[in-house]
Amino acid sequence: MQPYKGNTPIIRVNSLWTNRSWEISIRDVERKILEIIGRTGSGGIVQRDLQRILGLSKSWLSEVLSDLERRGLIVRMRGHGRSLVIMLPKYADPSVGRTIVLGIVPSVEYLPLSLVLKKLEDQGYRVEVSVRRSVAEIAVGLIRGEFHAAYLPIYSYAILRSLGIDIRSLGPVALGGASIIGSNRSGEGDVYSSMFSTMEVLAIAYLRSHGFRGFYSIRYYRDPEEAIESVSMNRSSVAMLWEPFSHIAEMRGLRRTPVSDIVGLYHCCILAARGGIDAAVLSTIKRVHMESIEELGRKIELASEIFSRIIGIDRDIIKKTSKEYIYTHQIDRSLIRNITRTSTGFLINTEILEKAVDDEREIETRQL
Repeated sequence: MQPYKGNTPIIRVNSLWTNRSWEISIRDVERKILEIIGRTGSGGIVQRDLQRILGLSKSWLSEVLSDLERRGLIVRMRGHGRSLVIMLPKYADPSVGRTIVLGIVPSVEYLPLSLVLKKLEDQGYRVEVSVRRSVAEIAVGLIRGEFHAAYLPIYSYAILRSLGIDIRSLGPVALGGASIIGSNRSGEGDVYSSMFSTMEVLAIAYLRSHGFRGFYSIRYYRDPEEAIESVSMNRSSVAMLWEPFSHIAEMRGLRRTPVSDIVGLYHCCILAARGGIDAAVLSTIKRVHMESIEELGRKIELASEIFSRIIGIDRDIIKKTSKEYIYTHQIDRSLIRNITRTSTGFLINTEILEKAVDDEREIETRQL
């Protein structure tokens, strides 16, 4: 077997690899390695198992992997005993892989992310943003280790914490922003809401504030566009939507009423990180998160342009709808109590919500 070189052409014959100028390039082998490692996700693969799958010699595979590691395409870490576990950088702790994966839904409340990206890149991290269509997908992805951190509703965060999921708050993001779409106020019909989200909490608050107990039924949508279409086709229904989709619905002729006009201000979301991440990395993300919120007003044009590219919605719409939110990195307990007075259900529990706030302050104290 010839020494490994980045451009060495090779072919597999009877489980042996030989040098042939007309055969498969080493880049094909590297692509195969990355494909196998990628399929293993956050669990990674033990190096000797990869060797067995590929049929390569231990020394030759080690050279290939060393080159991939130098180029930042993989990370190797110690596993059980003397084993080496290989994974893609996005699944490793950012202190090792220098990659941070952030999960979001396409909501303007997460506009500070645009500035967070640049700040983290300036700190030497490669940042990937994974856009999902529903909060439920974000919650599941965070639990599965698909993201290092994610923006999600404070109510979802509190429930996950109460269930023993190891996640940490890095601070709130915004207040308000949701709207009721549709004009039906008859007391009968459907209310469309996203599952496990602020929209679900507000849907219940809306029903209670109007005295509609049992007349409406809540139906869940996976994509806000589905809700807009459903309300357009069935004028006896309403939907709870976040920005920019509530303004998009208004542009299509549907009535829009800010929920804050009915229930007052409320916390909508936080930035949360999965457990086990290096404390210094968490501190860095938290710091740039706070700085980004403080700078957002001065850099709204830049933030809107970047966020437009991330979620695929016009920059001017993003800039306009950002005015529906009050961006803050401070928790206001009075607002938490306000929403618990007007809503109820699985996602609303004053004790759980306030414990989540206490947990965040305890973490901050320990870090100091």
